[in-house]
Amino acid sequence: MVFLFMLFSVTVEKLPFDSGKSIYVWTFSYEKDCRLFPEITGFKKAEILRREGTIVLRIEGVRNGQPFEDERNLTEEEYSNIVSRVDVYLSTHKKLNREGWGLYLLATLEVGLVEWSPMGAIVTEKAELYPIFAAASFFAPMFLTRNVDITNGQAWFSWIMAHHAYLFGVSTSMLLLDSTNSKFIAGYMLGTGILGEIAGFKLARKWNLSMGSAEMYNHILLSSEFYGGLLANALFSGKQDLWDYLWTGALIGEIAGFTGWYMWGKDEYTFGDALAYDSYGFLALLTSYATISSILNSVDDKWKSLIVLGMHAPMNLYGLKIFRNNQIPFTGGLAIIGGTAAGLLLGIGTAALLGLDESNEWWWALAGGGWIGFIPSYLMAKGMSGGNAMLEIHPEIRFADSKPIYGLGISARF
Repeated sequence: MVFLFMLFSVTVEKLPFDSGKSIYVWTFSYEKDCRLFPEITGFKKAEILRREGTIVLRIEGVRNGQPFEDERNLTEEEYSNIVSRVDVYLSTHKKLNREGWGLYLLATLEVGLVEWSPMGAIVTEKAELYPIFAAASFFAPMFLTRNVDITNGQAWFSWIMAHHAYLFGVSTSMLLLDSTNSKFIAGYMLGTGILGEIAGFKLARKWNLSMGSAEMYNHILLSSEFYGGLLANALFSGKQDLWDYLWTGALIGEIAGFTGWYMWGKDEYTFGDALAYDSYGFLALLTSYATISSILNSVDDKWKSLIVLGMHAPMNLYGLKIFRNNQIPFTGGLAIIGGTAAGLLLGIGTAALLGLDESNEWWWALAGGGWIGFIPSYLMAKGMSGGNAMLEIHPEIRFADSKPIYGLGISARF
């Protein structure tokens, strides 16, 4: 309970610069046409936040070649004046934000290839239409959104929502629909996927979601769906209709995950923060699996599920605190993924060189190698953002029997 209080005690809300709630970040491209902050030299961007009832203006820029960040409080009247000026500006200078257009179209094409087109081919009973449906998943959104704002956050969130809505359709169809009517089931899953994509597009605009917040949604939902399945397996392992319980657990987990993300995970995470959290969650799962592989013959499936759930869920929850507001850039997140992958390769190579035979030894080698790759890459990436994390490697001299021993010292700070 103390942890929850510490994590959620401060509420921060982004406020729009206009009454239409379309601009939440005032960039240099806006500032050069409408000078809201003429006194700021080297202006880069500005945001307005409501923090514990106080309106705060945050400005970022470059001064004397060095980045700076300035915050000051605004009165309600000052905020209203900014909104009025921006409304006047937008009435004559409305510009579409199309930064996420290409990503959005590639995302709909991927969903079309993997999910929509196969279901469409089943419904029509014409496999020849598969490539036509796949092409339509690109061209239809392209023309429908030609005069619409599309941010990267919208593109990413709609893509993720499409996949999870499709999974929702799979879960509910397995539980509720007649399994012999394949055309109806395929049409139902196709419908849930398309509706999920549309809902994701609209909700991302309404909530002004970044790619980081969208990826956090993906992480939290995947985890909660997995936890629902684990809990169902622990409670009903051995029953004849186990798959029904597993689908029910995943469905309940999906609903709980959406609720949890909306309440606590929708805070501002950069895409790099979210990618770091993804790598951390994967390694936590690998460590949990290595643990149960070591006791493979001593416990039944029910207890294995509970052990994985009991290990991974607290680690995952703690990760919300670790990776929150680290401001890790996208390239830093990629470096963390790369470091984790390189660490896994290191674990595989080490296990092979040592001639390990037991499967649990290989799992531990993988997990250990993954953490070895993750930790330094995460610390360095966090250091890129100006955070408090630090990793230093420096030469050291130690003495044994009055003889110098040369080596490397490693110090880390989280």
